[in-house]
Amino acid sequence: MKKVLLTFVLIALAIPSFAQRFERANKFNVSVMGGPMLSKNENSFGYGDFKVRKDLLTWQGQVAVGYSFTNAISGRVSIGYGKNPSAMNIRESEWVFAPYDFKSVTFFADAMVNLNGLGSDSWAFAPKLYVGLGAGHTSGFSIPYITKHKNPANAKGAIVDDPGNVKHPKYDTALADGTFTTSNTSFGMRAGFIAEYDFKSGFGIFVDLCAEAFSENFNGQHKLTGSGKGKNDFPFDVRGTASLGVIMHF
Repeated sequence: MKKVLLTFVLIALAIPSFAQRFERANKFNVSVMGGPMLSKNENSFGYGDFKVRKDLLTWQGQVAVGYSFTNAISGRVSIGYGKNPSAMNIRESEWVFAPYDFKSVTFFADAMVNLNGLGSDSWAFAPKLYVGLGAGHTSGFSIPYITKHKNPANAKGAIVDDPGNVKHPKYDTALADGTFTTSNTSFGMRAGFIAEYDFKSGFGIFVDLCAEAFSENFNGQHKLTGSGKGKNDFPFDVRGTASLGVIMHF
């Protein structure tokens, strides 16, 4: 009972601060954010098949400049950097796991709406929805190596570490016929939600949850042939990010 009462007291104390007015119209802002990123592309299922799904979680960061046209409508442009995991097409390679990673620089222009600014007042707490278009440039690809394989003779498909660290047998062929490239510029789009709180000084803090999709050559692989789960026929490489950030309005 005491815990419940304490919870209600804390909520009551928080309500006045969330109800504070904050004027955003006709102001610029600069923000910095970063946090975990989860990558999901055509061949990322291999990380689950080989019990290393945690390796799909990496880190990313972004810097953005924005402008609020009204208390409700604003826009921003951002540049981001991240390190991304992926894997070669294992279904065409007799159940081998050949992971690699690469670096990405992304550029986005976002249109945003502040749900708490649609009325006659603008409040310190700002829940925002946004959509954006942009591009991603990927480079710095590591060479895919066979790190694990499944023994096809074993009915349970036992996972075996590969001590030889053998170079992926299809890597050179893929480079030669253009199905794997080590420098790419891809079309990108994204949508997200922001929960922001701004203080009277103009300084604010926020959480940004975002889903991004890039054209299929983002992870270096495209136009692969084959069938089953390994067929590279999904048109986008997808990432999800959760960022904690700070913002300054001026």
